[in-house]
Amino acid sequence: ATARVAGTLMSSSSSGVGSIGRKVHVSQRGLEQVLKELRQLDELPDAISRRGIKRARDEHTASFSTTAFGRVLQEVEITKLDGTKVALPILSPSAMLAYAAEHCTAFAEFLSERLRRNPNNATSPWTMALYSDEVSPGNQLKHLNTRKVQVIYYSWLQLGAHALASETCWFTLSCVKSTLVSAIGGMTSLFRQLSHLFCEDPDFSKGIALHIKGQEHGIMFFSRIGMLISDEAAIKATLANKGASGLVFCALCQNAVDHKNPVALHDSGGKLVSSLVTDLAAFRQHTPASIRQTFLYLEEQRERCTKAVFEKLQTALGFNFRPDGLLAHPAFGPQVIETVQFDWFHIYLVNGIANIHTGLLLGELHKHGWHNQQIEEFVGSFTWPGRVQGAAPKNALHKRSLIGEPLKCSASECLNFVSVLRAFLIAFVLSSGNQDILPACSAWLQMCKVLDLLLAVSKRHVSPRDLMQNIKKHLDDTLTAHGPEWWIPKCHMSLHLAHHLQSHGCLLSCFVHERKHKVVKKISNQMLDPGRGFEKHILEDVLYNHVQNLISPERIPDSRVHLLQPVRPAPRILSQVTQATLQTAEPVRTSSRAIHGGHFAVHARDAAVISKHGSTMVGQVVHHVEVSGEC
Repeated sequence: ATARVAGTLMSSSSSGVGSIGRKVHVSQRGLEQVLKELRQLDELPDAISRRGIKRARDEHTASFSTTAFGRVLQEVEITKLDGTKVALPILSPSAMLAYAAEHCTAFAEFLSERLRRNPNNATSPWTMALYSDEVSPGNQLKHLNTRKVQVIYYSWLQLGAHALASETCWFTLSCVKSTLVSAIGGMTSLFRQLSHLFCEDPDFSKGIALHIKGQEHGIMFFSRIGMLISDEAAIKATLANKGASGLVFCALCQNAVDHKNPVALHDSGGKLVSSLVTDLAAFRQHTPASIRQTFLYLEEQRERCTKAVFEKLQTALGFNFRPDGLLAHPAFGPQVIETVQFDWFHIYLVNGIANIHTGLLLGELHKHGWHNQQIEEFVGSFTWPGRVQGAAPKNALHKRSLIGEPLKCSASECLNFVSVLRAFLIAFVLSSGNQDILPACSAWLQMCKVLDLLLAVSKRHVSPRDLMQNIKKHLDDTLTAHGPEWWIPKCHMSLHLAHHLQSHGCLLSCFVHERKHKVVKKISNQMLDPGRGFEKHILEDVLYNHVQNLISPERIPDSRVHLLQPVRPAPRILSQVTQATLQTAEPVRTSSRAIHGGHFAVHARDAAVISKHGSTMVGQVVHHVEVSGEC
């Protein structure tokens, strides 16, 4: 009997880990992390029910996120269109920055270093950038997805280009169900009602008191909202302009009209300009004064016109009259128009110019004997760096039924496909001597030059004039090669990028925000009931996740060459060889990834270009090793 009991216990013990997390699905990675955290606890927790876990989490969130500005997770009162009030959970910007500066060591050190490089005072405030977008968790094909949420992120330009490409350095303001946003009056009304968190409660332009960990004295931190960046749809929702489908489609131009609309052809006064024009000087740019004048005029005419006439007036002016919207805000209002920056990531790589133009080029290549199968084999022959293997464009040409149709793939896949297709053109197509295809190839290669410049903006100085000339040349060459049928509003918007670079000193892209969306999606995908407390639960987990990243040095941008986690002692033979080569007895550590001089991760087995002592070498990374802190 004893043997049978012992055998049963042994059988139960051996199958214990194998059976955990199978009654209710838990990913193996998630289960591994939970078991590791349980092992670190002194004793098993008493709370194992959902209600008990929720109560414990609420207490924990309140305990670690309280500041001089109150709790980070707060509630603000929002007014809906019907006049009723609703409590909306948000992550207070002032409290979040205060907590991160005082309690998150890695971020505090980084912030101190950036403040030394970019002094902050009342006359030189930092520039805050705002971003918004809709995130769609769950079933994308569901006819009514009530779990869709609108998110708002923010950061500061003075944190640097490398930091602005890191999810950790973008902070979350709110995460609101799209159905509630509609009831409030849209994103323009939501921005208007949340603006007091930056300009009234407290007013960042007048300074907020911060205590940075490791510093003896506190500081006053000043900032102002200086950039509003999003895709075209989000900018339309924020500014309440007519957008890409409107007659006057560009929020920044008063007289840019869609070239497909006959109004542009029948404008006898010459005041309207077709979107096919590639000279930005031909368009009359909006200013705060013109925005104010537009809204005052709409306000006057609303009482005098019939509803139908007023609708036509709004169409002609390119804006909807929204007295509850962001542009009507008394603090910045019309000034917001000067902060708008179009996102080149969406302009070129998300159903954008690069997708369409590459499709046109592939159609021309097909006509002249270079078929998709040949190109696909060439693309598939490449081995990609570890950090972009997930975006390797191996299936970019899969199921292309129509010749010349746009390239359908993710933005990263599109960018990587363009790199390889350029090599294919140079190695095979241009060397064939076929003159008939030369104009199409030249126009497409000009687009590659534009993408090169846009990617280089975050790494080196790029002249706005040089960028404008290359964008204009690409559009002109493509019109010559393919005609106007393919032209989309994003072509006109690309003309504004050089001006954005000149006025803001940088061009941001939304690659980082799309990656940051994964956190919200990961949380909301598990919340099947978007009822009461939906937004609060998401923000609680977002807050905890973000704080953990702000604490972790490997999550904070760093120009040092260093190993990335997990770091472990090197195997015996590797240690011996390394110690003998460097003539040291110090212990050797190793990792499969390391940050190198270009500020991004290099994986073992990647090919790398190495510049040292004036010479350049190309080779494959075999190991990353670290001795005495040197990688």
